[in-house]
Amino acid sequence: MLIVSGVNAIFSVFDNPVFSEFEKRSTKSIYCIICIYKPDFTTEPYMIEIQRFYNLYLNEIRQSDSFIRAKKSTDFILIKENNHRSDVTVLFTTHKRDELAPGHEGAQLGMYFKKVNKAYKFAGIETIP
Repeated sequence: MLIVSGVNAIFSVFDNPVFSEFEKRSTKSIYCIICIYKPDFTTEPYMIEIQRFYNLYLNEIRQSDSFIRAKKSTDFILIKENNHRSDVTVLFTTHKRDELAPGHEGAQLGMYFKKVNKAYKFAGIETIP
């Protein structure tokens, strides 16, 4: 499945970050809700130019508990979207219901992918909730 190869490729690039490889497997701008407190979003909310995302956020994200758990997760949902940000969103379960605290709904890491020239490229990331 093409989306699985896109997910595996981006996990590999996050593990061994080399900009030229990240650039090949990503869109020109990245939708990043978890980068909310750092960039200037005056032109388009949550969108970050690829080089800025790579330089400022990739390392922090790849070391986050949510990202580490998503890589290990066997529980995920694929959502076909076909919008300006994403053609497919992959939601990885990072915490099951009640795992974080009694009554907590659980958590997911969402990764956005756009289909470009028959390949799915990384286009964004967020955590839910």
